[in-house]
Amino acid sequence: MELWIVRELWYILDNINLYLQRPELVVPRVNTSSTTLFEKRAFLEQTLWSLKEWEKLRREKDLNSLNLYWLGDNLRDSLIPKEREPEIFSHWESLARSLDRKINQIPSTNDVLSLAFRDTVALAASLGSAFILTYQLREDYERNIPPDICKALANWDIPCQNLTEKDPIVALERQYLREVFVSAGLAKLFWADIHIVVLHLVVPSASPQTKLQKHRVIPKISDPDIQNLEPLDYLWTNIQGFWYQI
Repeated sequence: MELWIVRELWYILDNINLYLQRPELVVPRVNTSSTTLFEKRAFLEQTLWSLKEWEKLRREKDLNSLNLYWLGDNLRDSLIPKEREPEIFSHWESLARSLDRKINQIPSTNDVLSLAFRDTVALAASLGSAFILTYQLREDYERNIPPDICKALANWDIPCQNLTEKDPIVALERQYLREVFVSAGLAKLFWADIHIVVLHLVVPSASPQTKLQKHRVIPKISDPDIQNLEPLDYLWTNIQGFWYQI
């Protein structure tokens, strides 16, 4: 199984001292008026621990041996599996740039977490069969509120639907992933009451222009669904998310 991390994480670790001093920049949710002092302290402590663990991993481990991949500022600074085509970098970059145009129209989304979500969504879309691992905060889990990345997607007009283990496909994949976690020695995450979430993105396989060219169909001028749509705008208009708890 390939494991991918997003470019924004490297930017954070490159400025680790800043974020260790101001971890609230990574979790802007702590600044909301509804957050209690206890919740804010817990958010910041978790963030500090996570930042230190990632910095320790990058400093002490050979990342090339961990089956861990990423896309950097350019292809040279990226680590891509040998069987993957290098064009994945330009495809991902185009997806991230086009998503930027969409989210920049929304106020208060220019924070570190939003940029990480943008990179994550664009990466998952460019990889095709990938899924996103995220988590719910305890109070969100108790109220069945979507994880933060799904909230961001909803603000970007990308719907995310919650699935339960009653769905046979969810039950099958959930069992498989639980076995993967156990075999990797991560069963403790479930005991520690960490609510891990899987997010799948269903991406349109082709733009309306591509489909029209393939079938040699000339659309009516009045058709609002395909008129004046760029291929990547079409993708973000028709993408869907589905999430469930492991």
